[in-house]
Amino acid sequence: MINILQEFYRLFFNLPFVHFSLMKNEPKNQENPKLLPTNPPASPPDFQADPLIKILKTDSCKKNKPALNRIYMSYFTQAFIDFFQELSEHNQREWFHENKKRYERHVKQPFAAFVQALIDEIGQHEPLYATPKECIFRINRDIRFSKDKTPYKVFCSANIANGGRKNPNASFYIQFSYNQVMIGGGIYAPDKTQLYKIRQHIQYNLEAFEQLLEEASFKKLYGQIQGEKNKRVPKEFKEDAALQPYIANKQFYYLAEYQEEATKLLLSENLLKEVLTHYEAALPMNTFLNEAIEE
Repeated sequence: MINILQEFYRLFFNLPFVHFSLMKNEPKNQENPKLLPTNPPASPPDFQADPLIKILKTDSCKKNKPALNRIYMSYFTQAFIDFFQELSEHNQREWFHENKKRYERHVKQPFAAFVQALIDEIGQHEPLYATPKECIFRINRDIRFSKDKTPYKVFCSANIANGGRKNPNASFYIQFSYNQVMIGGGIYAPDKTQLYKIRQHIQYNLEAFEQLLEEASFKKLYGQIQGEKNKRVPKEFKEDAALQPYIANKQFYYLAEYQEEATKLLLSENLLKEVLTHYEAALPMNTFLNEAIEE
């Protein structure tokens, strides 16, 4: 009877053969190579001939997190590195147009696939409403008010947040180039109202803010908050600014930069895992800043 049902499912639903015994309760520590994640992420477009794929268990089984099997793979090839290295030496419109197919295949498509995978993973833990198109910045530089008239950036970048790059609040940022991987978070250019609210939130929560600064993963990966400071702060903040100098900041962002390791990291199948580790380390501080802004 079981064999008949198996054949029926295979023919009618076009399903691969799966032995029904696999559906029985088995010891939790027994791994079966025939079982795959229920909703594995889609493979990126054919920008790689034979991507290296590895299924890894993650730490997402921690409290309040769903247990997931993430599929990690190499999103970028040496062609990504080569394109940006050559663009840095030939940053002209004529060269770019001659090499646009290379850009589309080896840079634009794999970067969009990586951003989609990142959005999907983050969306497993918190609401995130954005598409790669909304998150990814254009490669064209705004040269209207710049002395540097080179037309293109020599990196690709994205802002991961609800609504993507236009989100004005604290968010998560990635930037990849041939000689640098940059990962960060926070808020780079708060407006006057946002700045006042952030300062006030720090003032009212000095101890909680200090704990976030000293949190082990944040300190290890980002070190400290960066940004320009005001020489003078409004009088209502002066006393507390003496206790917590970050109250004088005009910007509240944090960055991890990798240069010597950039190529190895970009070509690794663990790139998504590393970026997610940085995201998790930035999340508590981002949450604190956004709580201030949204009050």
